[in-house]
Amino acid sequence: MNLLKNREIKNIIILSAISFIIFTLISMLFLNNWFNNISSRYGEQNIALVGAILEQNPELEEKIIPIITKGEYGKYYDAGKVVMDKYYYNDNILPYKNAVIKNEYDNFKKIWIGFVGIVWAILLTLFIYIIKPIFKNLNTLGQIADNMVEGKFNNKQLALNEGELAVFYNKFIDMGERLEGALSDLKAEKVNLKNIINDISHQLKTPLSALITYNDILKNHNNMDSETRTKFIDSTSDQLDRMDWLITTLLKYARIESNAINYNKSLHSLKDTINYCMQPLKVKADEMKQNIILDFKGEGLYFHDEKWIGEAFSNIIKNSIEHTALGGSIKVCLEETPLSVTVTISDNGEGIEKKDLKNIFKRFYKGKNSLNPKSIGIGLSLSKKIIEAHNGSIVAESEVLVGTTFYITFLKVRSDYAKENEI
Repeated sequence: MNLLKNREIKNIIILSAISFIIFTLISMLFLNNWFNNISSRYGEQNIALVGAILEQNPELEEKIIPIITKGEYGKYYDAGKVVMDKYYYNDNILPYKNAVIKNEYDNFKKIWIGFVGIVWAILLTLFIYIIKPIFKNLNTLGQIADNMVEGKFNNKQLALNEGELAVFYNKFIDMGERLEGALSDLKAEKVNLKNIINDISHQLKTPLSALITYNDILKNHNNMDSETRTKFIDSTSDQLDRMDWLITTLLKYARIESNAINYNKSLHSLKDTINYCMQPLKVKADEMKQNIILDFKGEGLYFHDEKWIGEAFSNIIKNSIEHTALGGSIKVCLEETPLSVTVTISDNGEGIEKKDLKNIFKRFYKGKNSLNPKSIGIGLSLSKKIIEAHNGSIVAESEVLVGTTFYITFLKVRSDYAKENEI
């Protein structure tokens, strides 16, 4: 991780570097001035010393001057040391006992302490100035976290443009948005589950009421002739079959709605999938004396679950059969391009009014001209869910008394992506 990408750390490093440079320069200036002052005081002391000696002994000038100006004091050092030892003054004298150094040191110490105090006060102020917004933003993030725990996701935005804190904040907000989305999905699933349970209850009321009625009639009419009794028993059997089919279909839809299905997707021919689902439908079409035309322009290789896509195609084709009169025709076409596979299912049946066309994929929607009184209007909705789960799309076009066409398109690019990511 590059710390220089963090704005706050970068500011602290720059501030520290500038402070160090300034502190070093001023320290060197102070020390240089101090040594100059000491040198000046020693110069004054030596000049006074020379004046005092030469005033009484001018003949010693040639001996004394080289000692001061050239440092040639070697042969006179021992004699001078004997004299100065009497006054406790030698080369090991402590600085604070040296009059020249003591005065300058006392002045330097006062100035230096004042300077260091000012520098640290400035650094501390600047450091607090830099750190304060960080702690303020961290405090705000803490408040945002508390709001998220309470289910409040409408938090104020922080003005962070760069730095690790900005990256953390963006990821934190992204986590909050995902959490909000997950909670929203859970609520939607709860509402959806409630609606499905209500729908199942509503759809089961009719056959259940019929069964109760038939059972009461059979129970309270012991003298009923065998032919009438057989009719009631057959009607009861029909209602039980209807309930069995209804429950199976609704539970299937509920599984798809709640994303509880693991599709076993693999690369298969959509042509084979259509041929497989057509087998039971041809019987019903033959009963209606309808002509089913299959027009395949390619194999339609696509990454899909044969069973569930077959279910989707079967529901749509079945819908076309039910809404097409005796002697009508249903055509199933498959066209393949390098990017997509399109399956077109068309009929010349009763058609759908424009105002109703937008509702045909809604759950339990039934057109007013439906030819099948047993239909509950769930087949097309189920098919749409399955197709979209396979990264496909479905749209419909229709004209009253002319027919309806369903266009189902699968993008191969999205299919390849799904395969690579095991969707």
